[in-house]
Amino acid sequence: MSLSITVEQSGRDELLALIADIENGAEKALYRTLTATQDKAKIEASKKIRTQLKLSKAYVDGHLFVGKPSYSNLSAKLYATKRGILMSRFDHRSAKKGGVDVKIKPTGGYKNLPGAFILPRLKNVELPGIAVREKGRLKVLHAPSVSQVLNSYMPELRDEMAEFAADRLRKEVETIIRRGK
Repeated sequence: MSLSITVEQSGRDELLALIADIENGAEKALYRTLTATQDKAKIEASKKIRTQLKLSKAYVDGHLFVGKPSYSNLSAKLYATKRGILMSRFDHRSAKKGGVDVKIKPTGGYKNLPGAFILPRLKNVELPGIAVREKGRLKVLHAPSVSQVLNSYMPELRDEMAEFAADRLRKEVETIIRRGK
């Protein structure tokens, strides 16, 4: 699921009518608005995701992607990778009572995973992993993906970005009128 950004129809048409006589004025205003809005959406999404997952900003930002609006394609979107995050990416330690303790959320304590153990290096990844044995086979444990956490914030983020886009469009129209281009 990805975030698609729209600007309210009623206010948008009135604003764009003000710059209808300026060459490419409407496209320019919408392009600038969409670019700024999707950049803001990525920043806000990253903050919200990091309230749920104890990950670095660089890691989360590396798994969030934005679309590429253009004058011919006036649309913006935000999406994230769907692959689960290795549990070993979070703070973890061998538990004294057995298993592995993992701290996924930035607040709160460690959660014990009974029967789990730390693999020093996963095949083809060169990273440690946390695994359990199920029916004689190893199962590497994963936390929710960045996409899953983003989806939980989607309605809230969509409302915030629609409001931001409407305000940004007004500012872009004012700028185009003031400059005359």
